[in-house]
Amino acid sequence: MPPQEEKENTFTTGYNKSSLDRYTFRNVETCAAFLIPYLEFLRPDFSFLDIGCGPGSITTDLASRYPQASFTGIDPGKIFIDKAKDLARERGVEDNTNFLVGNLASIDQVLGTKVGTFDVVSCHQVLTHLVDPLANLKIMKAAARREGGIVAAREATTTIGDIFYPLLPGIEKWQKLQAEIVGAKTGGVAGFGPRLLETALHAGWARDKIKAGAGVWCYSDAAEKQMWVGSVVGMLENRDSEWYKKALEKGGTEEDMKIMAEAWREWEGRDEAWSTFMSAEIVCRNG
Repeated sequence: MPPQEEKENTFTTGYNKSSLDRYTFRNVETCAAFLIPYLEFLRPDFSFLDIGCGPGSITTDLASRYPQASFTGIDPGKIFIDKAKDLARERGVEDNTNFLVGNLASIDQVLGTKVGTFDVVSCHQVLTHLVDPLANLKIMKAAARREGGIVAAREATTTIGDIFYPLLPGIEKWQKLQAEIVGAKTGGVAGFGPRLLETALHAGWARDKIKAGAGVWCYSDAAEKQMWVGSVVGMLENRDSEWYKKALEKGGTEEDMKIMAEAWREWEGRDEAWSTFMSAEIVCRNG
């Protein structure tokens, strides 16, 4: 069964500046460290496809570490692809990166004969936004080399593994609303991470071809908290954002948005405030 149309597979956070700021903060150390041991064993000129690459912060970080390898990033958000190209120029990795507008549903049109040739196909916090993660994971499987190709994914567990301290009433309200919004896309489960391993098995990999693990983000210093709160408040105060519209559909009110935004700002200013976010990780090998 082909993936649903792109309009149903948009990011919950939307394609906007607040999302751009949050995703630009990501890098190899915080988001793709689990992949490094596998990349080290590949030939130096390996090929890497980053699905839903966003502004390219992870892709270009990898490209700077592996200058002989080639990295292709695709994302349906043109604002993200434009930023990724700028970032590649800034980091001096234009020669071994290529960023294209597209998604898994259009991968054949975007990549053509390259489909099925990549040594590594990876996504970070992408499947959790899609209506049919299984169909899309199968597409990723087919995009990698049939023999020895690697497919990797890292997906949030959302409310199951997230900790916010102190849990102010406005933040608790936001957390419940966020779970409803994400859960509406993922069959009632707020975060696809817990089902990532199971979905990989259904996609056709044998259990001994899958390495499953978990990783954690921690936001505790001033810069990290500023980034996180800025992105969340940006959605709460932007009436045109996809998140804002979906929050209203789920019963949230404009007054709720103000309460939640104020709570996040208070949280950011408190020295004892910190948060953790858990994600499931898989590395699958074809063949």
